[in-house]
Amino acid sequence: MFRYVSRSYLLAELTPGANIDMLKKLIMLMVIYSPLSAYGSQDLLSSMMQQGTLLRLQRDYEGADRVRDQLFTAFPTDAIGYVFNLNTLVTRISWDPSQKIYDEALLNDAEQALRICSRGMAAHPENFQSYYYCGQAHFALTFLHAIRGNHYQAGKNGALTIKRLEQTLVLEPQLVDAKMHLGLAYYYADNLPPFVKALSHLLWFIPTGNSEKSLPYLEAVTRKGQYFKDVAKFIYSDLLIDGERADRDKAALLLGQLVRSYPQNGRFQLRLMALLMEMERFQETIQAANAFLNIARQHQLSELDCTLAKLWATRAYVGLNNTETAQYLFEDVDAYFEQTREIVPQWTIPWRLLTRAQLQDLQNHRLEAISSYKQIIDLGKSSLVGVKTLTAAQEGLKTPYPHLY
Repeated sequence: MFRYVSRSYLLAELTPGANIDMLKKLIMLMVIYSPLSAYGSQDLLSSMMQQGTLLRLQRDYEGADRVRDQLFTAFPTDAIGYVFNLNTLVTRISWDPSQKIYDEALLNDAEQALRICSRGMAAHPENFQSYYYCGQAHFALTFLHAIRGNHYQAGKNGALTIKRLEQTLVLEPQLVDAKMHLGLAYYYADNLPPFVKALSHLLWFIPTGNSEKSLPYLEAVTRKGQYFKDVAKFIYSDLLIDGERADRDKAALLLGQLVRSYPQNGRFQLRLMALLMEMERFQETIQAANAFLNIARQHQLSELDCTLAKLWATRAYVGLNNTETAQYLFEDVDAYFEQTREIVPQWTIPWRLLTRAQLQDLQNHRLEAISSYKQIIDLGKSSLVGVKTLTAAQEGLKTPYPHLY
């Protein structure tokens, strides 16, 4: 995958009597501007990337950070350490976009990565590696600016993401991993908010999507990717849940594969439970929650993840009209949210309130249910509340809860 660039094409220009200082300068320029694989061990890089990606998939971010530091040490003049960390930071931020503790680190690492890879593109325009790194850095910036509402910067970096990764594939068509970030960039560019799309014919920085390539590109990575195969499965499954090309059965299949491969990653487990709930596969939701809770007890996993598994099991029992068991489980959920000092993801709060409201409706506590529904709607005025949760709350205000959605 990586191209080896010989030093001889520069050294051949030096006569036997060449100035030694000039020789040193040339070698230093080559180290700075040439692709990583020319000077680092490709086997070492591949091993570190495989290990780091595996640690991320296992949700071991401390381990991933150790790999990041090793990459900085092994390849100090290359962008790879920064780019690797950008992918980790995007993963962490996406769990709870309301938290901004990683924003500064992402902005700084993106700046450093772009500084290095921009030099590489200028010095070696025929080599794909710098374009690939720059594309990933711009993708991380696109993601952060989009969730923070900085539409200009999101659009500008989105366009550059697509440009750099398209050029990567022109130079290295077999680099399937590049299709993950590019496919996702295409997808979101193709599904821009209407007001942004309305400006697209006027502003150059609005990225142009490609719906014919976005999902196929992601699917290709799930089959043939080197480092991002399983990462792409999670992203691809998420995009298959809704939209014109929704295929929830396929999404559940992909998530099931991830759960089996990484049973201790609560994020994969919880996403599968949420999907099974949306498909009204209540018994399977309960089974998935119980299986995860057993694993969590064995490995002392996050109490938050265990609580959220109980929340999805509660909702499944609500869907089965088993109010007694649902109430019993929900007491544990409520107790955790009331007592924890841990920062919980913002998206969990409306789900807790919705579950409480629907339980109150099932127990004929209509006034309490109305109060809970109103809390969700009020939250939606000041923070991000999912469309499905908000719609369910609005419907619950009108009519006592009879159905899941």
